[in-house]
Amino acid sequence: MDSEQFRKHGKEVIDFIADFYDNVREHEITPSIEPGHVAKSFPKDAPEKPDNWQTVFEDFSRTILPGVTSWNSPQFHGYYPSGASYASILGSILTEGLGTVGVTWISNPVCTELEMVTLNWLGKLLGLPEEFLNCSSGPGGGVIQGHASEAVFVCLSAAKDKMIRKFMSFNSSLNEDEIRSKLVAYSSDQSNSSVEKGLSSRFREDSASEGR
Repeated sequence: MDSEQFRKHGKEVIDFIADFYDNVREHEITPSIEPGHVAKSFPKDAPEKPDNWQTVFEDFSRTILPGVTSWNSPQFHGYYPSGASYASILGSILTEGLGTVGVTWISNPVCTELEMVTLNWLGKLLGLPEEFLNCSSGPGGGVIQGHASEAVFVCLSAAKDKMIRKFMSFNSSLNEDEIRSKLVAYSSDQSNSSVEKGLSSRFREDSASEGR
């Protein structure tokens, strides 16, 4: 796909999304498909030659769209959709279009700094003490997570790490495995499944010795 095709088909996709949202109330909330729907509709092996955009979009309309749960329907109350406004879609296009990765400041300086500014805004809106903000002299700050389950995992990992460091400062003869085996977390029986998954994670570091 060259730049002219990208311009043409990009407009088609924008029009499709706008039409989709204009008629979102008419869409089926839960798809009426059977498990294995996609596997039965696509070839078992990846194609050796690319399809043109029209064919790809026809496959999308025929196979993918009928199996989509309408999270953005006003009649959907199963979870908590939060990222599908027109503004957020345009923001995603800009982000993906730049094609950068913000893993560190040097890999994409403005990505890191924009995250810091945005989290400061959020912290102030929540009324958090300055110690929680990036602009403080303390260990404040944070990272925007991709989804709720990821955020829960990071919070639980941070809590475990904090307690391990705390106990090791009291008794240097203890090792991490001993402390981890004694940690207990309490949760409501109504908690999201991501809480249990996050608590069950373990980490082991092996040496990268030759021959392994």
